[in-house]
Amino acid sequence: MNIIRETTETLRSMIRAAMEQAIAEGALKEAPLPQAAWLLGFRREKRELFNHFKEHGTLPILSKAADFDRTSPWFTAESRAYDVWALGAGLPAGLALTQGVIVI
Repeated sequence: MNIIRETTETLRSMIRAAMEQAIAEGALKEAPLPQAAWLLGFRREKRELFNHFKEHGTLPILSKAADFDRTSPWFTAESRAYDVWALGAGLPAGLALTQGVIVI
């Protein structure tokens, strides 16, 4: 049981440090609202709905890292959040930059 508690504490510390760094760098002050929606995946039968939102929505829908302004504080915060998720899922950091949209 000590290993689980220590692992949980380590993860909490890493997440806390990442968020504190993002706050210190101004990422949350400069970009408090999303600049776009980062699409991770969708169901094949909802493609028409996805296309409607992409064409007519007020919030841009981005599906690959190349579409982002990588100097944006929002992009930095989103990338860190994805990396924290990847850490918990046992996946490598930076996966958000290479993973494509998943269609099921």
